[in-house]
Amino acid sequence: MHVFRFVVALLVALWLIVPAAPPAQASGKPVLAVRQATSASNANRMLWDRLRTAARNRLTRFQVVEGAAPGADIEVTVEFQLEPTVEINRKARTEEYERKDASGKTVKDTRIVETVEYTCNGEADVRILDRRTGLEDMLHVVRTGVSHSSTGDAREEVYSGIVRFVLDALRSRYRLQATVTHKDGRNVFLDRGRDVGIEPDAVFSALSPDGSVVGEVRVERVESGSAVGRVRVGYYKIGPGTRLEERIGGGAPVGLSIGLVNRLLPGTAQPIGQSYLGLEGHLRQADTDAWFDVAGDLTFISNTSGVNGLGLFASFIPQVELLPEWLWLHMPFGAGFEVYSTTAASGKSATATGLHLTVGLGTTLATPVGLRLSADAGVMTPWTVSGWTEGSGRNAVAATGPTFDVGGPFVRWSLTYGF
Repeated sequence: MHVFRFVVALLVALWLIVPAAPPAQASGKPVLAVRQATSASNANRMLWDRLRTAARNRLTRFQVVEGAAPGADIEVTVEFQLEPTVEINRKARTEEYERKDASGKTVKDTRIVETVEYTCNGEADVRILDRRTGLEDMLHVVRTGVSHSSTGDAREEVYSGIVRFVLDALRSRYRLQATVTHKDGRNVFLDRGRDVGIEPDAVFSALSPDGSVVGEVRVERVESGSAVGRVRVGYYKIGPGTRLEERIGGGAPVGLSIGLVNRLLPGTAQPIGQSYLGLEGHLRQADTDAWFDVAGDLTFISNTSGVNGLGLFASFIPQVELLPEWLWLHMPFGAGFEVYSTTAASGKSATATGLHLTVGLGTTLATPVGLRLSADAGVMTPWTVSGWTEGSGRNAVAATGPTFDVGGPFVRWSLTYGF
């Protein structure tokens, strides 16, 4: 019995005097210690609790621990220099409203309406220490929260704003890295995955040996030790061995482009010949991996009858990449609205409108300087331009003007620049 007690006492003594083992890295992830501020005020405790929870849920690139954690690779401390302070601003304004008078008649009246605005300001110091290198960053963040409902909501905006600032600072300083192992078309396979914190939809810049950016990859699927991404830009410059670095604060380009367009109806009699010359904008044309585009045209119309006008067209454009990042086959489906203007028999200005559906087939060619040349041929549904009117709204009256048909086969070309 005495021997048993001696063994138990010895084990307890060893447990008390032997230091705890430092937190081990999980699958290669650096250990991040979220430390409490030196001032144990209620505001600092609330800020620490929010930062600790957010880091665990959203910074999967780290193994997050609490407190000093002697074995941690990185530690972050946040402390208020100006704790959240709320100001209440009351404002009064006059507004009109309708009410029933004694006779039941609706009359307009005014009343005073008071609004309350809660404004909260807070300032905090952020310390990020990398124990592996000894480098230390000291940051200062100021945040303001505004709410029309409660002081709590205004304070929460300050806490949330500071936490977002710290998370973004950690992401920026410790960007994820990966290397392309092999490539299949636009799909590339990475040597890192969930084990280091890579998540779906993460965007990586592809780097040349000298560190310059040569392309972009977006992650589509992640496994424990690998990931699959898709080349968005730099198809011919990304391959096995290409180094990737996480891109912070930006996704894949939307593909906006703008330029000149000309649509030509070659008819000479009925339907008449007509030209549409103007500006064209695209939402996704410059996104080299997009399977569709959306475009809009604003054009000046001139035709063989001598009647001019304005045209507005919108198109949905499915497209197939024929030559990566250089050549696409597209099939636009669209609709157009036209307003024509002429001088009526009375000598006054008269207007008429036209509506069309369009379908076409063509190609888009990209150039190394960012210009894109598109050309297609298609058909526009016919519309008889008539029903001229003078004036507008309730003052509009019928007018006499030319009658002609617009529609039939067309050709279109455009020259745009992608951003």
